[in-house]
Amino acid sequence: MVTVFVGVEIFYAAAMWRRDVHKLAWVHRITERSGVGFPALAGLIAGIVFGVLTALDGGFDLAAGWLITAYVPIGIFLVNAGIIGRDVFHTGGEAVKAVEGERPTEESNGRSSPTVASSSYSPTSCSSG
Repeated sequence: MVTVFVGVEIFYAAAMWRRDVHKLAWVHRITERSGVGFPALAGLIAGIVFGVLTALDGGFDLAAGWLITAYVPIGIFLVNAGIIGRDVFHTGGEAVKAVEGERPTEESNGRSSPTVASSSYSPTSCSSG
């Protein structure tokens, strides 16, 4: 399930890095149409729950250092995916609007996206060609 989340982010990042509004809009449309976000999130949460249940069934101490060390990256991933994903998804929506002619690409969208690791991209900073 992590692959679904991160895989989509890679396509968003590639389109942003190239400053290609049309490709960014395409990735956004495909992501919305496929509807994989919620099943992927459900699968990730199910994996976490089944991991905890397996640890309990196997007699593991959930407060063991090595398990806590495993919890931290999962927590960081979930917070990071939520924050960056929200900004990237918003930027993709703005690209769709620009491509569909609902707003010019030069128009400011009023949001900066400093948390998007791949760029300081916004549809306002690229050409639509």
